[in-house]
Amino acid sequence: MYIFILIASNILAIVVVIYIFVIIPWLNRRKIHAEPAQVVGDVDGLDILKMINLRKILPVGLSSGWRLCGCVFGTRSWKKQLTNGTGVARNLRGTQDTSDLYAAFKTIHVSPQVVLNTIKDPTKIQQWNQDVVDITQVTIATSTQTKNEGPTEHGLPGIYSDSVGLECEIGSKGKHAHMYHTRFKRYWYREMNGCCWFLEVSNDNGEWAYYLAQPVQELNQCMLTVVMHPGCTRVPPLSDLPSSRLASLHDYLLHRRVQSTPLRTITLPSNIKQMQQTDSSKHSCKSVSKRELRDSNIILQYKEGVPSIAESTDSSSSSLDSMQHCNISNKSTKSNSLQSQNTKIQSKSSDILNTGSSPSNPDSNKERLNEQNPSARAIQQALRKLNISSDTQVQGANTRGGRGDVVPRGRSKSDTAVSQHKGLNTWTDDEVDEQRYRLLGNNGDGVVLEEVVHVSNIDVSKPWQQQAENTGGWVFCGIDKDVVVLKKLYEEGGPKQSYLGKGIVPVTPQILFDTIRNPRTRFTYDDMLKQLDVIHDFGNGLKILYCYFEVPQMFRKEGIDCYLLQSERVDNQRYILSLQSIDWPHDTQNNATRQPDTLRSTILPCGWLIESAVKKKTGRLQSMVTYFIQMELNDSKEGSGSVVEELVSKQPFAISQLRQYLAPSAYVSRSRSTSQEDV
Repeated sequence: MYIFILIASNILAIVVVIYIFVIIPWLNRRKIHAEPAQVVGDVDGLDILKMINLRKILPVGLSSGWRLCGCVFGTRSWKKQLTNGTGVARNLRGTQDTSDLYAAFKTIHVSPQVVLNTIKDPTKIQQWNQDVVDITQVTIATSTQTKNEGPTEHGLPGIYSDSVGLECEIGSKGKHAHMYHTRFKRYWYREMNGCCWFLEVSNDNGEWAYYLAQPVQELNQCMLTVVMHPGCTRVPPLSDLPSSRLASLHDYLLHRRVQSTPLRTITLPSNIKQMQQTDSSKHSCKSVSKRELRDSNIILQYKEGVPSIAESTDSSSSSLDSMQHCNISNKSTKSNSLQSQNTKIQSKSSDILNTGSSPSNPDSNKERLNEQNPSARAIQQALRKLNISSDTQVQGANTRGGRGDVVPRGRSKSDTAVSQHKGLNTWTDDEVDEQRYRLLGNNGDGVVLEEVVHVSNIDVSKPWQQQAENTGGWVFCGIDKDVVVLKKLYEEGGPKQSYLGKGIVPVTPQILFDTIRNPRTRFTYDDMLKQLDVIHDFGNGLKILYCYFEVPQMFRKEGIDCYLLQSERVDNQRYILSLQSIDWPHDTQNNATRQPDTLRSTILPCGWLIESAVKKKTGRLQSMVTYFIQMELNDSKEGSGSVVEELVSKQPFAISQLRQYLAPSAYVSRSRSTSQEDV
């Protein structure tokens, strides 16, 4: 009995092995040969993405099996032939054994996200795709969850897709154009490293196009690659399709924001009478020339008066020029008289700060020009009257309000209460003393420079007591996220906290300064900031801001708000941006909506210092950034000290956030190289 069972089990094992290794492969081969050929156009977008990933089609070049076809529209055209190995190529061209792909790539001066937003917008297709005549139907874009067997090694967690119906026209030289209607299934996604890709697949003729925008080392640039598989309705030459599509898209992105001067009139030739043959045309030309002559005389008369007016309002033009870089809508709506008054006080304060004396009288050239131009003389008289009234208002404001309304919040609660009381009773919107705020901002810039000089004397090899003695209280805490972190020690203790961070950002100082001077970009490098309003903009980099922070605690979030004075300065290739708290009682909207449990903080003079640094290996210009913040709370509340420390201790890492925001490609490549070295 035992022998019989042993023999039966061996026979069963042999049958199973034969079935697995012989019969099943034979059935699969028979099924493949028996299944009918798929029709042209039966192409799945996910299969194409798998093919692009598995076949190693990218990057386009000789190393990936591409062959150079020529140069069209300033870009090289490439061709690659796919075999029918995995079955994907068979779907591209029906029953053909091979399938041809064509590609082109080029560096363009826009970010990858802008390229993706342009390509996926159905309303802009006709502006860069010459084949599209009309758009018939567009479905709403949806996010599709896919399995881990997607085209990337991490799968496709939530790629976006939609469907667009297009009326296309295809033609060639010497032949009539062919019109046809097709529907494209579209997929797109933005990878974690900043790369953006877009795939469109035709449901009718098997045509598809793949767009890949990859960040490069330079800011606001990308490498755009177009890979196309022509459909069965295309006519030769097929190798020009990607280059033509790429050139058209690049030209649209280049001119999408160009605003040219409109052509109002056309100047006609002087001998137009001799060029006309009929009397009626001569009469019409005479009337047109007379009208043009009359309009030109009016324009000349207008131009004669414009220079004197422009020269008489130099201060207002400089104020407008200084505000061009700011793209933030100011919440405070002031009257025209206040704007003129601020312009006058700004010009006077700039003369006092630059020369140390009061502004001088207009020179003899302007007086002689005013005598020749009555309109300019009238404007000068009006400005003189406005200056007299402005001086009266400023003197009244200084006499009644004093300096208690514009100085920073003091450490004494009684001084703060008096300051708020005076501001509410004496100040109005027409009595804003810009000169005092500007002097206060200059003082904050000096504090930033002073603290940076103190920190430069630190020696991390010495004990913390000697470090604090040599640097004015700053001690070394550590290095995290490529940022050196320092903390300032206070003898009296209390809810006052100061932290400093120093690091390298791989962009030029001008680019970094333009980023941080815009208050709205603070959301990109400060996760605790939840609200930021520009309360008032004086021009020349002087702004009043309202900031609201949320600090996460154990089971709740603590709210902290403050009013900040932001000032800017460029001194000997050093870019300075200072911040400090002030009293601003005019913001009735935020004061009315302020929650009772919100903590009011005082930010002592602090800010940014950006200096030039050259990378030794490549010689590239980078930015050495120093950012420190000093904060204390006015409200005495249990646990408020820990809230301040939680908020302030995270501020130095804004340098790391800016590094990722401004140079994502360089940061990602460096992180990968560092991880490989660690392994």
